[in-house]
Amino acid sequence: MGPGDAEDGREMTDDELVLSRLELRGEVLYLVPEGRPASLRKNEKGYWRVSIPLGSRGKKRTFRQARVKFRLAHGRWPDPEVDHRDRDRGNDLLSNLVEATRVENMQNRNPPRQRSLPRGVYKPKRGAGFVAAVTWNKVRHNLGYHPTPEAAYAAAQAFRAKHCGEHT
Repeated sequence: MGPGDAEDGREMTDDELVLSRLELRGEVLYLVPEGRPASLRKNEKGYWRVSIPLGSRGKKRTFRQARVKFRLAHGRWPDPEVDHRDRDRGNDLLSNLVEATRVENMQNRNPPRQRSLPRGVYKPKRGAGFVAAVTWNKVRHNLGYHPTPEAAYAAAQAFRAKHCGEHT
């Protein structure tokens, strides 16, 4: 029987493995029983990953740190996902993690970098002014024409605050 096996000889579930090998002290994950901080690395998408060693042969399991911290802090796995409030994938502080559906998580993405106008503001092909529009739950909500980009952005933000909650 190895470190990744339960007492009855079967392989441990993710939950059993995390609960038996990690503990959360403040904001830092520690390995149990070694008492040292867990090994972390950032993946190619910018998410922190925690590695849990399964024995002396170098085998290990990796998990997203945000999911593990949520599990240890709240006593359950996030259902279905964890979202980063500030949109920074590397900021896994508990105060920055919130449970979210896939739609909510996708709504909280960073805007494309090449845009010169704020998120939710568009210049129409014809006519003067700027259009405010927000897509929420796969439905585009056109919020009308506005004289300046700032006014259009304010309309989009007001809509998001009213309808989208903290997942904006």
